[in-house]
Amino acid sequence: MKPRLFESLMQKDGEFKEHMENLRHKTSGHPFLKRYCEVGVREGLFSDAVSALGRLHDTLVQAAYPEMVGRGIITVRPTTEAMERFPLDEKAVAYRYAEGAATRLSGKKNSTVDVYTNVLAEASEEWTREFLEDATWNVMDNMVEKVGRALGEEETNRIIALYGAVADADLAGGAPINQGGVAMNWNGLVKLHNAVRSENWRPTVLAVNEVQLHQLLTDDKFIHAQYLPAGQTDLEQGTVTSVVGMRVQASNSTV
Repeated sequence: MKPRLFESLMQKDGEFKEHMENLRHKTSGHPFLKRYCEVGVREGLFSDAVSALGRLHDTLVQAAYPEMVGRGIITVRPTTEAMERFPLDEKAVAYRYAEGAATRLSGKKNSTVDVYTNVLAEASEEWTREFLEDATWNVMDNMVEKVGRALGEEETNRIIALYGAVADADLAGGAPINQGGVAMNWNGLVKLHNAVRSENWRPTVLAVNEVQLHQLLTDDKFIHAQYLPAGQTDLEQGTVTSVVGMRVQASNSTV
């Protein structure tokens, strides 16, 4: 969910609108929401409780989005279902019964995995009444941003944990590829790429730790135009956006 979608969701998503209406009724009794609304209205930032919730929603999502690195690693699909059941990919072989006959696929029986989307995240921050009574708008806005960043980090941690739970034998090449204590470099990246291509898949994302990303930036192949076009490496920002057809996603959650 990207920032600035609150108004669109209120217009098109009945369930979301109902949820926000329920929250609006809670603003009179929830100390933080009550103070947030009162100060925001006084500052002229919004006019009523629903607009306040919209501002809070957009602020939280905007702060969370840069930390949601996991969404760049996995495939994200929109859904209106509380649970989606996906078949797990298995290797298949194509064959023909006879010349000119239809080609059929034969493979292992697919297993399935259930993905639940009705997950509710709640903040457990606690403040004293005296603190809230004196809290300025900047303080409360900063609180919302902090919760948003924590939410984005938690989502990424969950996605990385799913990859970490994959058995070694199920990895491309049948075993982990490590550098043996050597810093991440071009050769290590090529090994990773080759392992996935050897399974007849095309890698599209390279997930690395922030330390590994900076190790790559010390390898001259990542700043040499013969290997990477200038547009794919930004030394000023310390980023590598794409390499060998893979989008680079860096996070401290990645091991």
